Amino acid sequence: MQRMKIIADENIPLVDVYFSKIGVVTTLPAASIVPSLVQEADVLLVRSVTKVNMALLEGSKVQFVGTATTGIDHIDTAYLAKKGIKFANAHGANAESVVEYVLAALFALGEKYKVSIFEKTVGIIGCGCVGGELIKRLKRLGIKVLQCDPIRAVQEPLNSHFVTLDTLLQEADIVSLHVPLDDSTKNLIADAQFQQMKQGAWLIHTCRGGVVKEAALKSYRHKLEGLVLDVWENEPNIDVELVKMCDIATPHIAGYSYDGKVQGTVMIYEALCKELYMENTDKMNTNYIDVHFEVNNAATSQVIAFLYPILNDTINYKDFSATQFVQYRKEYPTRFAFSAFQL
Repeated sequence: MQRMKIIADENIPLVDVYFSKIGVVTTLPAASIVPSLVQEADVLLVRSVTKVNMALLEGSKVQFVGTATTGIDHIDTAYLAKKGIKFANAHGANAESVVEYVLAALFALGEKYKVSIFEKTVGIIGCGCVGGELIKRLKRLGIKVLQCDPIRAVQEPLNSHFVTLDTLLQEADIVSLHVPLDDSTKNLIADAQFQQMKQGAWLIHTCRGGVVKEAALKSYRHKLEGLVLDVWENEPNIDVELVKMCDIATPHIAGYSYDGKVQGTVMIYEALCKELYMENTDKMNTNYIDVHFEVNNAATSQVIAFLYPILNDTINYKDFSATQFVQYRKEYPTRFAFSAFQL
């Protein structure tokens, strides 16, 4: 039996380890995944950089597309469905990583502005995998949370914990965004929304660049005290002037913990195994990293800064370019999830 031909983004961790059991794996830089190289492939595995659409796949043999990411705005799912091409994404794989990025950012800003996060009200817009987990973590820490999710509010009408977007923007000290990018969320936060936010509020943006209208953000930057951006319009050609306005500016790496990326690989591998009616016997192994850390009082910020020193990831905007944006993501150093540590 002829083995399947698999084209994969070289930045998908352990892709050879898992998928070589199914077929012959060829790994390529995202920029090299072009129609001529995809034509004879049976399986295509990507991350968020590759646009998967008719221009890439028309006339190819591809029967399965997997993206090792939660987001799917780079995938033309309607085209895949029309062509009968099976599709899987890694929904929720990086949730823990993004949540820990937000926590690290919160406490870093708390240190910078000499305020207690425990006295702030955090507004979460989008309460799915990432937002939902962030809500749980914040509540465990005793931090007041406001939740806004119009879709879930309709689906769960008996739950009274959702507030409107207007209410959240007017009452939250900190706004954190966790929605997918689609027609309903494009420019969700624009001039009118910035006008409603509190003077001195913080904004943390880690979902998709188009959710915030950057021109409006620049106009209202003076109103915000803290600003953390991990996602940008027109990546990798990001607005360097806006980078300079941020307290923390990172090149779309909030979900880049090693654990989260491997989980993404496992999820699309399991999906392909299911399509092929193969038994999946591979399980992720958890190896804890023992660390000794003396904590005085309730020094949560010290522990989080130790586990993830987020300021090390901030973009150096001097001479910054699109090439550097891509290169940094490609060479991002290994960052483990909090759950990998045993304190």
